Amino acid sequence: MKEILLIETGVANIASVTAAFSRLKAKIVLSSSVPESELPENIINADYVVLPGVGSFAAGMAGLRNRGLDAAIIQRARFNRPLLTICLGLQLLFEESEESPGTSGLGIFPGAIARLPTLPSFPLPHLSWSRVRPHLGFEGVPESWAYFAHSYAVKAAPQGSEYLVTEYGEEFIAGFRLKTLLACQFHPELSGRFGLSLLREWIS
Repeated sequence: MKEILLIETGVANIASVTAAFSRLKAKIVLSSSVPESELPENIINADYVVLPGVGSFAAGMAGLRNRGLDAAIIQRARFNRPLLTICLGLQLLFEESEESPGTSGLGIFPGAIARLPTLPSFPLPHLSWSRVRPHLGFEGVPESWAYFAHSYAVKAAPQGSEYLVTEYGEEFIAGFRLKTLLACQFHPELSGRFGLSLLREWIS
């Protein structure tokens, strides 16, 4: 059985992520079960790591920096070791966010996270199913429905990545894949067969 280290930031809903991987016959190891002194090294060297997130950009980064986990995640990404980020986890990969001015993100990718437009027909937060379309890669992935819960998003995918797009008031990046990194603005663990198929491919 494959083991996946799930980083608990204090602002993540881990129950649904754990349940999704259980359906794929994989075992979630919570970061709280690892001694604090050993956790950064475990994040760097684990076979698979998941960085989920629900909440604000500032709170998410504080949850990582207060425990010295930010550097370990950056190093893991640079080593091209399998990393899955979900919702806020995707946003933390970038340099900054309009949600939390003055808070620096992980900076693994350049750019800033922007607030979705405030429009009468598209209330925020975006709490709904939206159709995602494969663009520049994701061969074999059809247009599908995915579940979103957010008010901020990245408008351009990192250079060289394969990505998915969706629309909610305007077009934005629904997710992207670069080498062993899979980053989802939507919640794959709540997105039915489509989400499970992406998780299955990531651990295959």
